[in-house]
Amino acid sequence: MTQTGAGTMEHCESADVPGQQPMSLHIGITYALGGEGRVVSELMQNLPNAGFGFKGIVDGPDGTAALTGNRMRSFAPAQASLLRRLSGVRQEVRKELRETRPSIVASHFALYTIPALNQIRNVGLVSHFHGPWSSESIEAGDRRMTGYVKQDWRELSIGAPIA
Repeated sequence: MTQTGAGTMEHCESADVPGQQPMSLHIGITYALGGEGRVVSELMQNLPNAGFGFKGIVDGPDGTAALTGNRMRSFAPAQASLLRRLSGVRQEVRKELRETRPSIVASHFALYTIPALNQIRNVGLVSHFHGPWSSESIEAGDRRMTGYVKQDWRELSIGAPIA
């Protein structure tokens, strides 16, 4: 731990100890539901067999900790406001950094990782893009403008329209 200019304590080193599994922290949307949730759930089941510890924080469903043996926790109810979810993820990341001292943070949803970027700057970060984000939203019935904004965002970020 080191002290930053703002006077807060920040995580600097992972707790990798010879003979112990390196820890991974996963930030995602959900547990077990949909494409991203299924990936996170599979990682929770299989990373320990490959020699890596696993902790996850997601925005739902309620009761995630009980469903996963406390390997994953919900940082806010899925129906909470965006501000509440962003605040919740920041608090949970801070808590997990202090408690589990991960070697790597895996972002499965960039929006939920942004509030914690300054906290994880000294930890390895991997960002996963589970797409096609816009197509899944529109197919799931999101006919609101957000589904189409997501499509425009993806086209801008990769420079190609979605097929």
